[in-house]
Amino acid sequence: MTAVRVLLLQAPSVEGPHAEIVAPLGLAAVAAAARASGHEVELVDLNLETDPFPALAEALGRVDPQAVGIGLRNIDPLANSRHSFLPAFGALLEVVRRGLPSVPLVVGGAGFSMFPRAIMERYPSIDVGVFLEGEATFPEVLAGLERGARPSRVNGTLRADVSHLAGTPGTIVRVRDTSSADRGTRLIESPPRPWLSEASLDVVRTWLPELAGSYAGRTSYAPAAGVETKRGCPLGCSYCVYPALQGRRLRYRSPDTIVAEVEALHRETGAEWVHFNDPVLNYPAGHFREVCRRLVERGLPVRWTGFFREDALTPADAELAVRAGCAAFQFSGDGTCDRTLARLRKGLTLRDVLGAARAAARTEALSVYHFMVNVPGTDAEVAAGALELVDRLHGIHGPRENLGAIVFNNLRVYPGTPLAAELVTAGRLEPEDHLLFPTYHDPVPYQHLRYELEERHHLHASRRTGARDPIEEASR
Repeated sequence: MTAVRVLLLQAPSVEGPHAEIVAPLGLAAVAAAARASGHEVELVDLNLETDPFPALAEALGRVDPQAVGIGLRNIDPLANSRHSFLPAFGALLEVVRRGLPSVPLVVGGAGFSMFPRAIMERYPSIDVGVFLEGEATFPEVLAGLERGARPSRVNGTLRADVSHLAGTPGTIVRVRDTSSADRGTRLIESPPRPWLSEASLDVVRTWLPELAGSYAGRTSYAPAAGVETKRGCPLGCSYCVYPALQGRRLRYRSPDTIVAEVEALHRETGAEWVHFNDPVLNYPAGHFREVCRRLVERGLPVRWTGFFREDALTPADAELAVRAGCAAFQFSGDGTCDRTLARLRKGLTLRDVLGAARAAARTEALSVYHFMVNVPGTDAEVAAGALELVDRLHGIHGPRENLGAIVFNNLRVYPGTPLAAELVTAGRLEPEDHLLFPTYHDPVPYQHLRYELEERHHLHASRRTGARDPIEEASR
């Protein structure tokens, strides 16, 4: 087998120089899989560069790749931001294509996998798109490139001919359209590859030793290192893309593998703070408890965080998590009352949300809550209930002062979700809208509710600082 020399690039996916920068786990896993298949791979994270384009030009010249892969992890930063990463992504494609016009250009990643067809149509410089899990697909694409991707002219431009890759599961391939008078191209989309088995997930590497020092000091509150305990999500939240990106069936990694990876991250990279990046960490509870027990047994000096399912968190599980190293419970209840929880199809009640808050508040760990604001069906009663919920959470965490934050966001609308279908039916979204650019549900008259909730939260926080209570002052 002839090795392919590959340059893997993490596309810019942070908003501004002071944004939190985390290791590109998906791209690192793909890099490790390609290396295991015998290929020469160098990974460059353009998020680490103040000016990514000179760094890109240097990497292209230094590596002289036979194939370029680009990971598009995010297409926008969420958090109510209207900023899009696609303009920088388009410029990145242009720089690569100008510098290496006949080298195959492959794009993948979670951001790409949400919009594969729309992105391939928008950016004709991409030769192959890899969607969903790329650990098996990308090495197969490289194996196909070994068999030859001779340059040919497409629309007067010299390009690699990757037509022979058409039909590779999990890909969209741009092929020459011989029937076209202008010798253009067309896209051939193949069915997705079967989800990786649990045995395969147990050998997936989601970090690379050479990235160890690159992220030190780059983050203030978000762990730069991440670890998966499983993939998949059987829940049916109306706005969420996790089931589409990872499948609905849960696929578990063994607790021994998980703990060994945490230990190796600490030993080889110095990581003292990791994020378990499952969609929901403690659901189902049995696997989560076993992971925690193994972490307790190992006694690693590593703190961690992750997202917890409220109705699965018992007080005993919260205590176990903290003994195992949990320093922050992340909750994404999203709905602020029973009506909005039902509308978002969370499968939760407000009683579940408050019960989890009480369980977490009894521990020494911080708690961070995430809620969606101005969801469909919001009215004056919902708005008042949301303000009351802020008060209740501060009351629950007041005795130990372990409320980390309450984060309020609007709903980002993604294609293929029940939310998008609901908005189309209601006439609030055009059926042909590709939703590539930041699209949020935030209609009048409650488009200011998020700010009112943030103000309420900060007023509570200010009272803990010893500053004068503005509400008491106003009543004098």
